[in-house]
Amino acid sequence: MKCFGSWLVAFGCLFSLPLAAPEIAPGADAKPAIKDVMKAAHKKPKELLKKVATGVATGAEKVELVKLYQALATLRPPRGEAASWEEKTKALLAAARAAAEDKPEAAAELNRVANCAACHDAHK
Repeated sequence: MKCFGSWLVAFGCLFSLPLAAPEIAPGADAKPAIKDVMKAAHKKPKELLKKVATGVATGAEKVELVKLYQALATLRPPRGEAASWEEKTKALLAAARAAAEDKPEAAAELNRVANCAACHDAHK
């Protein structure tokens, strides 16, 4: 009976290990989904777009927003014209880069091109 208990404990530990192990982050080459970019850039808790557009973002947050929009530009929308997607994502990326470089009027341009309804109507 003592031997059976030892095997039971070992067996339980072996099969519970994957449940306790942390998730492994995808590699640096993995492309995020559009939903992931939107969440990180536009939703709480980060709200990077809002922070950059209002001038309260740190340098690191500005760089993160630029990287997110770079990734977004490489993705394909679920529907709509590819040319429209390219135009909208390039405008977002250019405005985010300008804001990251602290160019005058960059925040206003970022607010103008970050038109959620226009993009969602065409591509979501």
